[in-house]
Amino acid sequence: LAYVHYYLSDTQKDFPLMISVSPVTGDPDLYVSCGDAPSDGSKYPSWQNADAKWWSDNQHIDSVEISASDWSAKGCKATDSAYISIYGYANATFTLLAARDAGATQLF
Repeated sequence: LAYVHYYLSDTQKDFPLMISVSPVTGDPDLYVSCGDAPSDGSKYPSWQNADAKWWSDNQHIDSVEISASDWSAKGCKATDSAYISIYGYANATFTLLAARDAGATQLF
């Protein structure tokens, strides 16, 4: 059981922002938050804290789509970065896709 963390800087994100995790093996779960760039990793969300503003913990593909209005409604500022945590159960392997502009720009 472990987390893997990623982030999108404020200059990388645009809306709608779509993030999805596709399992290769195991059952990875997706958690997303927002905030200033931390130097200590404290902004990364998990299922154990209240920092996750969006999450998906389905048995198969997990995904979230974040609109500009949802971003601000959840208390995120335009200058905030997006923090992504993937929680893997029992040696999960996965592919991560983050895209903006309705999928026109793949971020990773």
